[in-house]
Amino acid sequence: MMLTQMNALNISQQNITDMAGNKYFNGISMGFAELAAMPASAFMLSYWLDTSTYKISALIAIMSSLSLLVVSRWFLAVEIGVFLQILGIGGMMNCIFLITEMRVEASRVGSVMLLIMTIS
Repeated sequence: MMLTQMNALNISQQNITDMAGNKYFNGISMGFAELAAMPASAFMLSYWLDTSTYKISALIAIMSSLSLLVVSRWFLAVEIGVFLQILGIGGMMNCIFLITEMRVEASRVGSVMLLIMTIS
């Protein structure tokens, strides 16, 4: 899970420079989306299971990535697509952290997360 999420994040960061529109504004919307992903995923996690929230976040990221392929020349659609893509990827990352924290012994969470991040 973490490998696909990290690859999606790296690909989306690299594609920011290739997308139409203002690159500075795309970068700002990407940073704002990473900040907004935490309360959005926390809200979803309070109502749904962690795996369901992960799947919903992945669906948001996939659908916005596909919409960027179709409407990459419209001004506002690019910014909304970038925002939703990074929002979905950030939600996936928060779910992975929560899933790891809930399923791994408390004394080993740090080393497991280090291993996961290093491998991915």
